[in-house]
Amino acid sequence: MNVKQRCVLYVFDGLMEEQADDPAVMPRLAAFRRKSARMRQHRPIFPSVTRGNSASIATGCFPGTHGFHANMLLLSDLDMDKPTEANQKSLARLHDTAGQAMLAPTLGQMLAPHGLQYWGLGSWTN
Repeated sequence: MNVKQRCVLYVFDGLMEEQADDPAVMPRLAAFRRKSARMRQHRPIFPSVTRGNSASIATGCFPGTHGFHANMLLLSDLDMDKPTEANQKSLARLHDTAGQAMLAPTLGQMLAPHGLQYWGLGSWTN
């Protein structure tokens, strides 16, 4: 079967479900959610932090596998003797040094050998 399938995953970091469902607070998002599937059993990593959760979504792994702990990194390709904040500068440095920014393959890297693509879009906040 040669069927093109698409999945769009929206992640709103720090947005409470009650806010997203309330048409008085967010009318367009509430309308979109009424027509969309939800991951009712989803639970964030612990501690629930932005970069660790994002890395877990991108890899399907827990922090011990992908390397992001509490928005920090402890990797030999950076400074192994101290934790490094997982910010844009350190991740770019890690990518330039090691060729990747995570210890585990991303969804895009897993899909590529099968001729499939993954696109990610986000905004960096610090």
